[in-house]
Amino acid sequence: MTKKENIIKDMYQISFSPTSKQINEIKKWLIAEWNKTGEGFYCNWNLIKSSFNKNQIVIISDNNNAIGFATWWLTSDKTAQIDIAEVKPSHRKNGVGR
Repeated sequence: MTKKENIIKDMYQISFSPTSKQINEIKKWLIAEWNKTGEGFYCNWNLIKSSFNKNQIVIISDNNNAIGFATWWLTSDKTAQIDIAEVKPSHRKNGVGR
């Protein structure tokens, strides 16, 4: 791991059991991005919410504020496939999704 990756790792928290507050924060910034650019994953909100309900989502946060997430589904008892990975527009290009 590089020095920059260690700094990034130390800056953010990762949670495999996010809160409803964090999910609502994600929904807000996905809607804002969709309204501004017509792009992003708000069109997949039902899948994201379903992943939250199934405990198949991980949240990256900064001071308990959600700034990124990834959803997945299990392909076997030892592997998973990532469906969606997204970083809040204001936090992109900083290595958060790395």
